[in-house]
Amino acid sequence: MRPILPILLSLLFLCLHPGTGAALEITALTPAAASPGEAVAVSGGPFDEAARVILGEVEIIPDNSAPRTLRFTVPSLPPGDYALAVYQQDKLWPSPFIFHLREPTPVITALNPANLDECADEAEHRVAIDGTGIRPGALVLLDGAVVPSAADAGASLYFTVPILPGGLHEVKVVNPGGTSSLPRTLTVSDIPVIYSVQEGPNRVNTYELHISGKNFRYVSALSVNGLRVTSRSGGDLRTLQGEYLEYIDCRNLIYHRYPYSGELKRVSLQVINPGGRQSPVYHVSIP
Repeated sequence: MRPILPILLSLLFLCLHPGTGAALEITALTPAAASPGEAVAVSGGPFDEAARVILGEVEIIPDNSAPRTLRFTVPSLPPGDYALAVYQQDKLWPSPFIFHLREPTPVITALNPANLDECADEAEHRVAIDGTGIRPGALVLLDGAVVPSAADAGASLYFTVPILPGGLHEVKVVNPGGTSSLPRTLTVSDIPVIYSVQEGPNRVNTYELHISGKNFRYVSALSVNGLRVTSRSGGDLRTLQGEYLEYIDCRNLIYHRYPYSGELKRVSLQVINPGGRQSPVYHVSIP
């Protein structure tokens, strides 16, 4: 009669090491299609802790290994169909399933900056797009139109905002396969602001007030204690009092003013843009 102890030990060893000497099979792939970063379960077995998932030609270490299930995270690979296999005990076990890797849906997590001034230089008009699922070759859409963009080490993409009217604008990212992000809002402010007012040169009967700020326009007007003074670059469209506003650029205006007396007088100034956009009131004491 054969000794029973060696048989019992052999059975115990097989129970503790189910993959040893056993044929491996793959019975299910859940889900059979996913995007990079998503989880997939390979069912079948028996699997051991050293098992590796082979997707195409890429070896993947499972996130979780169990005798009947391997779970892994889909790596960042080009979209398409991939053969799937399991490598275990120096042997490649093919799967009857084909895994479809879907193109990820891009997500814009932030625009930096998300708020721009109408009067901003080119550097200030550069916007970085931070996000996930953005593939190489993705397009940037601004209000539905494609704008030139490029990849940047510090962000997923960046683009330069063209001249836009004040208000809310939509930014989207579209991957090469057509998946599109939800729109993200870019705000362009056209509200004028006065930062400072300085006295300039004095002439025979007039003097200059140099007004610095932002979002000034060629046809902006200046309210002086409620009196409207109009502007025309290079010209002198005058008020009844003979005063006028000279447009220099979107950050600078010159108010040509007649002094009313030698004493300082507190004056309220406001820049008014077409459409009624007004700067906050700026108070200054001038002759």
